[in-house]
Amino acid sequence: MLWLEVPTMMCLMQVGMVAFLPMLLIQAIGFITFKTKETTSQRISPDNYREEDTYQNQNTDQGHNRIHRFYNAPVTKFFVYMITYMTFVVIFAIFVLTDLYPLSENPPSILEYLTWLWTLSIAIDEVRQIYQTNKGSFSKNLKYWANDVWNIFDIIMYLLFLLSVVLRCLLNSDQFYFARMSYAITLSMFILRSMHFFFIQRYIGPKVVMIGRMLGDLGFFIALYALFLISFGIMYQAILFPNSTLSPWQLIKDVVYLPYWQVYGELNLEQIEVPN
Repeated sequence: MLWLEVPTMMCLMQVGMVAFLPMLLIQAIGFITFKTKETTSQRISPDNYREEDTYQNQNTDQGHNRIHRFYNAPVTKFFVYMITYMTFVVIFAIFVLTDLYPLSENPPSILEYLTWLWTLSIAIDEVRQIYQTNKGSFSKNLKYWANDVWNIFDIIMYLLFLLSVVLRCLLNSDQFYFARMSYAITLSMFILRSMHFFFIQRYIGPKVVMIGRMLGDLGFFIALYALFLISFGIMYQAILFPNSTLSPWQLIKDVVYLPYWQVYGELNLEQIEVPN
């Protein structure tokens, strides 16, 4: 049996270099060490094989086995996934920051198309995880998958990304701000999702698990906060601006917008004070 033997913290550095420079797998270089378990050797008749050919064949088989085991090792898969995910986040950030225009001005860039395809592949892999849970029916698999708060975070992130794409394709220049804002929020969620890479760290990993569990409790506090905010906003709007003729969207926006920013000290006195 053959396995990879590397220290915990040096693992990612060594694995990362070997993943992109396979020549470092050569034992003579000594960058990665493999430990073999001795097995009983079989007798080979000298009439059929020469000793040199047998030795070379064994070395070739061991070399192929090392390559196969290295690239199928969990630590290698983790490192490659981490690098590709961070590359995806960088591409996402580049087009959101530098190349995001309404369709009436410019078509979507290559980076944006690449982000769409990349996100679709990640979402498909999430569906694959649900089907491979093996808890019985699809509903049971889905229920078990939904027990993890990070999975709920993921589905919200993908739905928000879908909303961003729809808004990006439908809104004109005057309303494109909402598409840009939706894209920015989605990007921040993808960046926050990279916290799951810290699970491998002995001290930081448990803290990430604690944060994930606290998100569920935080939802109740946010719901209570929204309840008080909306109730105050409706009272505020009804008293200061009676018989409003605003559109439903603008009215809802004012009900939430004004009291929310007043929490942070922005009183919007120019809207409240009656001119002399």
